[in-house]
Amino acid sequence: MKQALQKKRQLQQKSMQHFSVRTLEDEREQGRRICAGRRDKQVAPLPTSLSASVLDPFQSLAVNSKRLQTLLNDFNARQAPEPVFSVEDDFQNFQSVFRSGLVDPALLNAVMLSLAFTANGGVINKECLLYRGQAIQHIRERISMPDKVVSESTIGAILLLVGVEARLGTTSQVQLHMGAIQYLLNACEPVVVNLTQGIKRAIFWYVNR
Repeated sequence: MKQALQKKRQLQQKSMQHFSVRTLEDEREQGRRICAGRRDKQVAPLPTSLSASVLDPFQSLAVNSKRLQTLLNDFNARQAPEPVFSVEDDFQNFQSVFRSGLVDPALLNAVMLSLAFTANGGVINKECLLYRGQAIQHIRERISMPDKVVSESTIGAILLLVGVEARLGTTSQVQLHMGAIQYLLNACEPVVVNLTQGIKRAIFWYVNR
């Protein structure tokens, strides 16, 4: 009888080796680690290839540099400008697509719109409406001046608007913006060859999507 009890106790101890006793504090600690991991993912370090200091080294742009940096630090927003340019991929980085930087107000506002729209979960808010309105206004001004129409900045700004409208599902606006790009390319065909390969790739992607 005694041997049977000892054998039963040994079997119980052996089976318990496959389990761990967890307290309420253990569960809370695991929850804190999971939340911390999610926060780290959302604010992962920005690649050195692109930052507010690179885009606006003298803080001379007509936009809040701190807001720009906050949006660039947002993990989800980093994907927003693709395929026009990539925040993380050197192959299609900002500098390879736009030689003149963010000095064009149309491109500046279109970039801010794209980043803010994605950071806001794909919903248009007052900030997005401001950027979109400013971008469209500057694009219209450029189109009314043929000698300044065709540039990576103008075309890039329109493509970024296309990206936002496509995610909103507003097909009519997408077609309107793509029509504007086609008009620019047809009206100034001799100048198109001077566009960067990056912006040509972006145009090709949208035309053939």
